[in-house]
Amino acid sequence: MKKFISILGTTNYEITKYFWKEKSNNVETRFIQKATLDLICTDFQSSDQCLIFVTSKSLEKNWNKLENELSDLKGKFEIIHTEIPNGNNEEEIWKIFQIIYDSINNDDELYVDITHSLRYLPMLLFVLLNYLKVLKNVKVNSLTYGNFVGSDANNFSPIIDLLPLIELQDWTIAANNFIQYGNANMIVELTKKEIKPILRETKGGNIGASNLREFSDILKEFTESISTARGKYVYEKNFVDDVNRKLNIIKPSNGVIPQLNPILDKISEKISTFTSSPIERILNAVKWCIDHELYQQAYSFLIEGLITKFCVDNCLNVDDVKDRELVSCAGRIVIQKIESQEDKWEGGCRERIEITRKLIQYFSKRKNYVNDLARISDLRNDFMHAGFRKNSTHSNNLIQTLKTSFEKLKPLFYQQEDDQILYQESYPKKNKLLLNLSNHPSTQWPEKQLSVAREMFGEVMDLSFPLIQPDASLEEVCNISKQYILQILDLKKKYSNIAVHIMGEFTFTYRMVRELEKEGIPCYASTTRRTAEIVMENNQVSKISKFEFVAFRKYF
Repeated sequence: MKKFISILGTTNYEITKYFWKEKSNNVETRFIQKATLDLICTDFQSSDQCLIFVTSKSLEKNWNKLENELSDLKGKFEIIHTEIPNGNNEEEIWKIFQIIYDSINNDDELYVDITHSLRYLPMLLFVLLNYLKVLKNVKVNSLTYGNFVGSDANNFSPIIDLLPLIELQDWTIAANNFIQYGNANMIVELTKKEIKPILRETKGGNIGASNLREFSDILKEFTESISTARGKYVYEKNFVDDVNRKLNIIKPSNGVIPQLNPILDKISEKISTFTSSPIERILNAVKWCIDHELYQQAYSFLIEGLITKFCVDNCLNVDDVKDRELVSCAGRIVIQKIESQEDKWEGGCRERIEITRKLIQYFSKRKNYVNDLARISDLRNDFMHAGFRKNSTHSNNLIQTLKTSFEKLKPLFYQQEDDQILYQESYPKKNKLLLNLSNHPSTQWPEKQLSVAREMFGEVMDLSFPLIQPDASLEEVCNISKQYILQILDLKKKYSNIAVHIMGEFTFTYRMVRELEKEGIPCYASTTRRTAEIVMENNQVSKISKFEFVAFRKYF
């Protein structure tokens, strides 16, 4: 049911031309209630209501006049007047609150006029509306103020739309839900509500509205991936760049609520830690889950994130179940201290002995961490079985062990094969590096190319270009590129500036350039000038092509 709500005052109101949006859309009347009903409540039906709240004084002084003014609306919908106290003390104020509250039913759609709500009444109505939204699931369709004192020389008085204040308050609550609890549902729902009429009117042509929708979709995908422990998504997707790109479009063109921009900035700040390398994004996901009490997901991210890190360190495929099981199997061998008893090895470890030996050597350097990893793996199983096990762990211990283990295991996310911790604020970074990812080692570059490279980029380091088979699938090319991206991101931690010279198989090169640019790493190709020389040897003429280095050209 639709309901119009207004409080009648005691003033001797003068005639004015109240208008809504445009002066041509006006009603000449003494009473804002009449103007609002005629101009805004145009779709009211017989089942809807006009609720006028009156004090004893306004009832005596103005109700008969207003009732007469509304006479042409009788029969179109129900018009009800209800007496309220004057509100001279706290008890009377709460009586007013309760009377208005009791007049509203579940799921009502409200049209609220606050023109004559003097003193504390506007605040009371603002609080009451939020109260009703929570307890009775009402929808506030309109909140207006008739600005009689703002009338012009021709006696036109605007009706001011105050609904954006309610909407901004809703956005503030939604942002707080996201920041404090990691829940983006309210942001998504508000976005749909705000932009649907705009996109319908502009046929999808409003850039700000379209990008606001995409912005909320990214947040929704992110929070759902965290709550469902989609580690692969977090590992592979640098979604923060997508969010910031959308914000850069939304904010200058925000025609929905300009005051929303600082709230959007706060949301962006909340997720800013996820701009790091893929492995570090998993680490940040663990922290996010702990901060927002998603403890089961935190266990999964922590364990699977470390297995992913171990796969990367040992050149295994992070997406291959057998490779991941092999890592876990090798860890168990170290825990059980059966490294030299290969006949006791199980599963894939017995089938892939050489790789298992390397993994055992790898884990032997990390024995201090392996037992903790085994402990939290057991606790995750306790979570998965909902505690229906003998000697199940108390909830407090599950939470505390997770937090303690996270702090203890955190260094493993940054540790390389040589046991050097890369990520420390005090770690001295080298200056600049050019990674040469091509089939032509820098040792074979002409002197000019090497000289220009050192002048532009500093140190030059070779990274062998992978052999991409002609029948390789897109998935295989993607997996190879992931391994190279991780290597490069690890090197990025050591250098203040890093660039990549990449030339080779086209699909791999395209994928690498696209992903590296997302990580803020510029990519370059080398350009050459070809010259031909005619040579005669043994009475035979041949043409020899020579290539002269010209410049490094940035991919764009």
